[in-house]
Amino acid sequence: YAEVASRYESSAGDAVLDLRGVDFTGQETEIAVVGGVGSVRVYLPPEVDVTAVAAVDVGESLLFGDQHSGVGTALQERTDLGPDGPGGGTLRLDVRLNVGNVEVTR
Repeated sequence: YAEVASRYESSAGDAVLDLRGVDFTGQETEIAVVGGVGSVRVYLPPEVDVTAVAAVDVGESLLFGDQHSGVGTALQERTDLGPDGPGGGTLRLDVRLNVGNVEVTR
């Protein structure tokens, strides 16, 4: 957990943020991911309670299986408590991308 940054940036290309090995138990965390052009994939552990927000200017966002696509895609927000229900720490994930695809999954 101590190695997790509060902000990640990628100007172009494919970016992967794999948090599956992080224990968020007892923590309240906010992470921002900002990209220019390309794809952003975020993998989360099953126990953490997540509110994920995605904004893609041109492209597609897929938050826990809920897909939005197009030009000027509206802000998408989805809360997922994981298969274990509430508990396991909380995470607010904010992903912004100019052009491309965003995927947040467990």
